[in-house]
Amino acid sequence: MQRDGPSSPHGEPATDALRPWLLGILGMLLSLGAALAIDASFFSHAMSVAWYATDAEGVRFEMARTVEHRLAFPNQHRPVARYIENWNFDRLEPPMTPPIDAVVLAHLEVPSGSNVFIGSTGSGVREVRVDGQPIGADGIAPGPHWLEVSWRDTRPSASTSFAITQGFNPSAGDELPRSWITSAGGPWTTSRRVFWGVASFFLLAVTLTFARFGMLSGLSLRRFIEKVATAVVLVLALSFRLFDSDVMPQYLENGDELFALWNGWSILHDGTPRGWTLWPGSYGDQPITMTLISMHGNEWHVIEPYFEHPPLLHVLVGGAAMIGGATHWSHARIADGRMVPVLLSTLTCWLVMLIARRTDRSWLRPSPAPWLAGLLYAVLPTIAIQGRAIKEEAILTPLIAGCVLAFLR
Repeated sequence: MQRDGPSSPHGEPATDALRPWLLGILGMLLSLGAALAIDASFFSHAMSVAWYATDAEGVRFEMARTVEHRLAFPNQHRPVARYIENWNFDRLEPPMTPPIDAVVLAHLEVPSGSNVFIGSTGSGVREVRVDGQPIGADGIAPGPHWLEVSWRDTRPSASTSFAITQGFNPSAGDELPRSWITSAGGPWTTSRRVFWGVASFFLLAVTLTFARFGMLSGLSLRRFIEKVATAVVLVLALSFRLFDSDVMPQYLENGDELFALWNGWSILHDGTPRGWTLWPGSYGDQPITMTLISMHGNEWHVIEPYFEHPPLLHVLVGGAAMIGGATHWSHARIADGRMVPVLLSTLTCWLVMLIARRTDRSWLRPSPAPWLAGLLYAVLPTIAIQGRAIKEEAILTPLIAGCVLAFLR
């Protein structure tokens, strides 16, 4: 004779009543473990970098201070982007390719054992000081120290690089371990606080989601899984497009981003379309105003009125530049404008999944095809990087995808 297991007060088997709690705890532990792993590998250690510039009067001043969680600069992209996106237009002319004049500041914790030597490698002129002094012949004793590394590269190029090294002799050549370094402001940097704020939200969301899995079955469970899969793919798409969006694509790779920003800002500010052109001689005696400006490593023929490209995307990115604090059309920052294509590309990822679901002939039975399509669109590097560039395609793609979806409906 078969016996039923113990029941809950509502008549359900005890295992069914416990399932949501067990799955919720499992989801919490998995998401907490993932957050701790990300924190340990990226956010927990960093160095502060003060970026300096010299104005027309020869006065050297600190233009910006950033927290860098990657302890090396393998090329010029990130250092130059730090200058371009923090340029002080009140004290300096519009930037060409700015010289690098940086000072790395960090708390250094040398582990117990032998004395070590701290050095640096890369381009330009570099100087390492520990506790305010050059490193002596005996190296640095174990324990806490204050690290300063100055770095000057007057002509950033493809060969530009910088890294801090350590070793047991003056020719230290091994990269400094992340665990030795803490930001000048302490271990809890702003980016780390933001990460844990977002991670706490996702921790709660994942816990509740796993618990919900234990409460559903059949068609209801399938529909809930589909919603969760859609949300996961969209979060991945947004994350991949936001990461390093102020650095890549590199600011000189596509000047189209500039005329979009300039034109959008100008239209919103005073209604005048304005942008640079490749064909200044083709305008002849047309009633236009042309200005030649030198910035961002090039000379630009800026015309007004400007009608070479449709303005819809330009107005959107111009609005983002205004929100970012630009007070003149030439002051619009690429990092602010790129938030618009990032959001539009994420929207396109959602539309891709909706279209794939409509065209998938197996829609009456479970099929992962729509979410696999969305996942590919979300994480392929070429699509993710292009998805943050300020180009007309950024708005054309979701418009076309939306038309296709409307037709299928």
